[in-house]
Amino acid sequence: MVYIKADISNEEDIALIEEKAIEAFGGYDTWVNNASVALYSYADDVPIEDVRQLFEINFWGTVYGTRKAVAYFKEKVEPGTIITIGSVTGNRAFPLQTFYSAAKMAIHGFIDGLRME
Repeated sequence: MVYIKADISNEEDIALIEEKAIEAFGGYDTWVNNASVALYSYADDVPIEDVRQLFEINFWGTVYGTRKAVAYFKEKVEPGTIITIGSVTGNRAFPLQTFYSAAKMAIHGFIDGLRME
């Protein structure tokens, strides 16, 4: 087991995660997107800074990790697997979780588009 302290909302930290996996295991064949943060509040009560941070983690963290894995898998002879843990709120918005739902819906759009490409 290898541990690394990283912030997935920081693209440079995603690179560190990949570097550590390659160093410790010689590479990887699976990338799992699983980090997430939720806000429970009425949409008009949530400070925009908090909304931006939620999107940095939930959406951009997934985008950064996925793009890093896609680039790595393109360089390898063997294909790899990307697993993105979703949420029912990616298909249907929930009250008091408006921004969480919006981020999860954005992830669904990103992953579906990538899959079709």
